[in-house]
Amino acid sequence: PEKVQNLLDEDELANWDYVKISGMGYINAMCVPHFDATGSNNVARSEHAQEILAEQPEGSAIGIDENAALVLEGDMAMVVSGDGKATCHIVIADEETGG
Repeated sequence: PEKVQNLLDEDELANWDYVKISGMGYINAMCVPHFDATGSNNVARSEHAQEILAEQPEGSAIGIDENAALVLEGDMAMVVSGDGKATCHIVIADEETGG
């Protein structure tokens, strides 16, 4: 099977950070794919999403687990689980704790 070639060395794989970019604008929330996974930098995506939201407490995020999909059709949303366990999460920063 085809694979994407990794051009990063071990240090680059271990020392990187997530970035927030603009999406397609369908929803007013940050989207966090592979929400239940940990990156090669050993930071859980769910934890990093909370850190970003703590910096922007007026925001929210939708975490999409591996093996899950968020389907938007008109004003309706549906979660499809590929393994029966994967799901989506609505994440809102806690204004008191910042997390």
